[in-house]
Amino acid sequence: MLKHSIAIVMALLLLGAEAGLTAETKGSDSADISIRSARVETVRARLATVSSPSASATMLDADDLLRQLKAAPADKRAALAAQLDAALTRAELEIDMANRPK
Repeated sequence: MLKHSIAIVMALLLLGAEAGLTAETKGSDSADISIRSARVETVRARLATVSSPSASATMLDADDLLRQLKAAPADKRAALAAQLDAALTRAELEIDMANRPK
């Protein structure tokens, strides 16, 4: 009887820990997406100050990647997040190049 009670308590502890990790992961995914959304808006604001067709095209790609990231299952988010970061970095470089004196 005591062994069964200990086994039940251990199982409940493991289930509770797993549920906590799942909730924590969902919370961090939500925060990560919010941070990336804010970065997209920051780059979009910078883009409004220059005329750069290539940066505009890159921002369209970034918007699409952000939509995909929001809808993606957890196992595909890391790859999409990396692609989004790369697109935003490209857009920032293109904006910087457009701002350079000629």
